[in-house]
Amino acid sequence: QETLFESWVRTSPEFYEAATSVPVPADMRALRALKRSPIAIDLYGLINYATFSATLRKKPVSLTWRGMAQQLGGSYDDVENLKKKVKATLPKVLEALPGASVEQVDRGLLVMAGRPAIGSKEAAPLSLPRSTKKRPLSS
Repeated sequence: QETLFESWVRTSPEFYEAATSVPVPADMRALRALKRSPIAIDLYGLINYATFSATLRKKPVSLTWRGMAQQLGGSYDDVENLKKKVKATLPKVLEALPGASVEQVDRGLLVMAGRPAIGSKEAAPLSLPRSTKKRPLSS
């Protein structure tokens, strides 16, 4: 199906570098399962990244209510409203992230080291052709 409008996002070079320097893959099956809930998708991303970070640092990552409100945008300015929505949505998100270990604490969520949605693998070395000389095309 064709789209009516072309879709694109322009970022600053700094944002692009930050977003692509340490990517954390997401499981598309989980995102499809959560697609009807924007907050569930947002929490999935935050917890998946926090799990990855906690595992790298070997210490838990704290996601405060206020910090999550800032991360999730303007519709969650009311922290009490955010708490209710997160607490209601969290079980569904953790079902989609079985390797995550999250504890609800007074200040927010404490994310322990665990297994992100898709395990990280070392990148395979880039294989370049032995010769970069141009070769004539055969007819």
